[in-house]
Formats: sequence, structure tokens, C-alpha cells
Amino acid sequence: MLLLRRLPPIGAMIVSVVFVAGSLAAALPPSPGGANGARQGIHPRPPAQPVKGPGGSAAPFARVEHRRLGEMPTGGWFFFPADAEGVVPTAKPLPLVIFFHGYTSLNPGRYLSWINHLALNGAAVFYPDYQDANFGAQDPSDYLPDAMAGVEMMLGQVGARGLPVIEPDRVVVVGHSLGGVLAANYAAVAEAEGVPIPRVLMPVEPGGCAGCGSTGDQLGAPVVDLDSIPATIMALIVAGEDDTIVGDIGAKVIWAGLDHVPLDQRDFIVVRSDTRGDPPLVSDHLMPQTAGTLSEVDALDFLGLWKLLDGLMACAFTGDWCEVALGGTERQRSLGEWSDGVPVKPLMVTDHPS
Repeated sequence: MLLLRRLPPIGAMIVSVVFVAGSLAAALPPSPGGANGARQGIHPRPPAQPVKGPGGSAAPFARVEHRRLGEMPTGGWFFFPADAEGVVPTAKPLPLVIFFHGYTSLNPGRYLSWINHLALNGAAVFYPDYQDANFGAQDPSDYLPDAMAGVEMMLGQVGARGLPVIEPDRVVVVGHSLGGVLAANYAAVAEAEGVPIPRVLMPVEPGGCAGCGSTGDQLGAPVVDLDSIPATIMALIVAGEDDTIVGDIGAKVIWAGLDHVPLDQRDFIVVRSDTRGDPPLVSDHLMPQTAGTLSEVDALDFLGLWKLLDGLMACAFTGDWCEVALGGTERQRSLGEWSDGVPVKPLMVTDHPS
């Protein structure tokens, strides 16, 4: 069955973005009558966002600031935390998350909920363009070099113009769709290109990779040799059960390219849909995109993707929350409970994707 959220028209991508800062908690109201209400025919409600812990709404910063850096396709958007008065932390360097968007999603508003969550919790987030408004005329093989140029430009500006300092030893690359392919590519070429080497890699529903045998071949960027990704990296490769756009082909290609990374440092994850409640939880290709009313933040975000990346970053940087990020544990797989107490279908975690 095809399960899709509503997609913004492509022509509306290059628009002015209103960046909403502040807490992203969007706790859903409880189902009337709780479990009794469910027995009386009221659909159970999905889990609310927890306050504390990975994926939670509580955060050490009050606001998210942003700057536009450079010009397309070698520029990008830079997001960073601030206190309630707009004061940017400068006492110590911040971890850096390089966030690679999906094909044509030059507008960071589609991922803003996740970006804000990361920044409010103390990370600087760089969102490289790698494409421009005339993306149809671009050679996909230029996407990675353009992204790398954007990262180099950003690194030359941090620490000035009111921007925080970046900690080069705490770097994360995450990407969605085509951006998932580019995230893996970045991890593979970072050392050779002289840019910060990531310690965490998380491609989400990677697709559009040339040569992967998928429908995205004509639009996709080639996958580089992933053997050069450091064996010390921690990685989660995420596919969506009902992703009918790219499927899991790209995810499996990247997973196979990480066979030199120890299995206790990586997992292959399938996010499953659960439609027993209202609203349903749908793991389609738009799962990471939560652009206001077009696709609301839900448990697949804060108890799924956000929780996993929060946990993986903590595990890599401080040794905390490793049981949330890796190993197929209950804490890693759980997506909470519907309002009637029935568990949401948990994540599928494996080291051997079929």
C-alpha cells in the first residue's frame, strides 16, 4: 500500500524561509478517556514527545540563530544556539552537524524541526546548498565538490561575525535521500580533502545514487569508494518501510560499503509504519521532512530519527546513551506507546539486511 504524506510543490522550494526558534515540543493531547476511550471506538493517539533524554523537548538553549553563508551552489545555511537574549555561546567550541538535504530541498524549512532540535541541544548545524535554482542543468557529479566547497567556506567564517567556534573533533554527517548518499561520500573523502573527519554518520533513506540500480540513477550522485571511511566511525543506516520513492537499495549499498567498520559500531535500521491510531505514523520517503502542516512532527521523528542521532552523538563524544543508539536494545528499538498502552511497532534493527 502506498503511504505518502503531502509533498510541497517543487516550484515552491526556493522561497524565503521563516526560521522558527524555541522549543520544538509538540506534545499531542491525550486520547479522550485514555484506554477506555479507545475501547469505546476512539482511535488511540500516538506518543507525545518526552521531555528529557534523547529526542526530548528539554534543551539547554532557548533560541536558534541562523546566517546565510556564501552563494549557491557552494554556500549554505548555518544554524547555532543562543540564550533567550540572543547571546551565542563562545566559551567552548560546539559540535558540528553537516546536514545534507534531499534532491531539490534547498529550502531548509522542510527539515527545520530536526535542525532546531539539534541546535537547541548545543550543536552548530551547516546545511550546504550543493545545488542551485537551476538544479536540472547541474551535473550530479558536481554535488559533492560543491558541498565540500561550502563546508570549507563555512569553516573559514566560524569564530567571527558573531558565529560560534566549531570543534573539529566532534563532527557529524547526516543526510536524507540524495543527501544520505552525499553524507556517506563526505565521510569517505573528508580526510583526503582536508576537512573535518566525521565521527558519526547517519544516512536516512539514502537514494538517487548513480549505479545503485535504482530509479534515481539518472538524477543521482555516484557513490564513491566507501572503504576510506574511518573504521572508527559510528553509523546508523536508516530505511523507511513504506518508502516507495527510493526503497532500501541505496541504504544497502552504503551498508555494504561499511563492511570494514566493526558491527558493534553500526546498525541497519528499518522504520516501520503503524497506522492503528490517529494520526497514523507513516514511514514514507517524507518521514524526516516536517514542514508545518504539510507533515507534522511525530513519534517517528522524536522517538525515532532524533533519538537515534542524539544517542549516537552522545555515544561517540562522551560514551553516554550507547544503549539508545546501537545494538538492537529495547531502548533503541522502542517508539513508545499509543494512548491505550499498546506499543508502537518498534524499529527493526539488524546487522544483516536481506
